Amino acid sequence: MIDWTRIRDLRDEIGHEDFHEVVELFLSEVSQTLGELDTVRTDASQLEEKMHFLKGGALNLGFA
Repeated sequence: MIDWTRIRDLRDEIGHEDFHEVVELFLSEVSQTLGELDTVRTDASQLEEKMHFLKGGALNLGFA
């Protein structure tokens, strides 16, 4: 689910161009983190850290 109000608020706060850059950075970091999941899957602490990062980033950008 997408929180469109959060997306609009964030875009208004940081500006359209900066919002675009934030989304690109988020997508890049998500891609990198997903690639790292296989290497940390047996380490509960690292796996929890990676999943927490993904969840936090997604929530900040309006994904619920």
